Amino acid sequence: MRASNRRPFFMGALFSVCLCAGLLLQVCSVSAQTAYNLLMSSSPSRSNPVALTGKSVSESIYVFSSPNSNVLQVLFFLDDPDMSGPPRKTENVKPYDFAGGTSSTANPFDTATVVDGSHTITAKIILLDGATQVLNATFDVDNISELDTYTWSTAAPSPISRFEAQGVTVDDRLYVFGGFINSSLEATSRSDVYDSSTDSWTQIADMPEPLTHSAVVVDGQTIYLVGGYVGDHPGPSTPNVWKYSIPTNSWSAAPSLPVTRGAGAAARLGRNLHFFGGATRSAGQTDEVDRGEHYKLSLDGGTTWSGLAPLPNPRNHLGAATNGVVLYAVGGQHGRDEQSGNQDQVDIYDPSANDWTRAAELPAPRGHISSSTFLKDGYIFAIGGTLNGNQPSADVTAYDPVSASWVVLPSLPQARKSPVAGPIGEKIFSSTGNAKSGAAPTKTTYRGTPASTEVSAPEPDDR
Repeated sequence: MRASNRRPFFMGALFSVCLCAGLLLQVCSVSAQTAYNLLMSSSPSRSNPVALTGKSVSESIYVFSSPNSNVLQVLFFLDDPDMSGPPRKTENVKPYDFAGGTSSTANPFDTATVVDGSHTITAKIILLDGATQVLNATFDVDNISELDTYTWSTAAPSPISRFEAQGVTVDDRLYVFGGFINSSLEATSRSDVYDSSTDSWTQIADMPEPLTHSAVVVDGQTIYLVGGYVGDHPGPSTPNVWKYSIPTNSWSAAPSLPVTRGAGAAARLGRNLHFFGGATRSAGQTDEVDRGEHYKLSLDGGTTWSGLAPLPNPRNHLGAATNGVVLYAVGGQHGRDEQSGNQDQVDIYDPSANDWTRAAELPAPRGHISSSTFLKDGYIFAIGGTLNGNQPSADVTAYDPVSASWVVLPSLPQARKSPVAGPIGEKIFSSTGNAKSGAAPTKTTYRGTPASTEVSAPEPDDR
């Protein structure tokens, strides 16, 4: 757990369930003597629990209802005390955990996935005799610490040179899928993973088809690739959605988009997969047309995508991120115009209102950041990309939601268009991408370390 200026996470003795403990308890039907509570622990074993309400928390916590007796089912809601939307989690087997789990181990609730401030978890407890109890526990999340700066060094290079690939970080690994492998813009289906603990790369299962410009989303140990362009340039936009299983190193099809899209953006918000923006393109043509449609798919057995409020400024090659409450659409470009069509616009989507609003603009118009925009420590990062004039960018910027402004951080050692980047622990990794205004795929992997940690000086690498 990193040191920061956040408030301490207090763990004390188990509080009894009473009004003086501050837990809001609404009894819908009382036919049993048992009073239930929402508890939290800092351990997956659920040890030393305390009442959740009124606490200030950070990083991962473990939330569950207690006791387990006489319970048929528990429905959990986040920031929906009226229970007007679908439950975030439905538990039918004890113990009843907000994030799920097993009899011995609870899954973590990563509070970094929600914005700092006040939140409420609601549990609707359905008893064996049909009676219900509804619990509301309100608590504070405090994850955003002072933004650190980063020093950059080189890590093990990618096994192959590529750019316009797609990828993401999961746990201590960086996954890179597909992309163009040479100046002739030939696409590959090859996939590789970088292990930060060993500073080494391993080839993994090829994608079902060679893709570039897919949007990437993580759901636990599953990685979704949404849309994209198929094959060598100029390949057609596709509606295909592919799932990569990390445990089985295998691919399978997910429900296709209702339309074809390439270079769009996607993010997971709650249990829904959102996709928006991008462009359509015909096979063998360079006829990109920007699209603003916005779709979502339930990750809990959904079979079809449904429409939502469209992106106000349709664009492609944009980035997406979420803090667990809202979605961010960052930058992008219009059509094929990399000379003057890059955008500095940033939009925020609020699912409760099904509406978009404007956020602070990027310091400079920038596109080609689809796989290098991400959430870290409560900030929205954008790494590399393309500036107007079709110039690859070395920019590293972070959006501070508290001040609603962008912070400029130390640049990458060299410019990288369309890198694959993301956080691993306290560090940031960025790999591959295009180094020059033409097609110049690279192998370089950069490691960004918080400035308080001493590292060797980076060595630029044009490979």
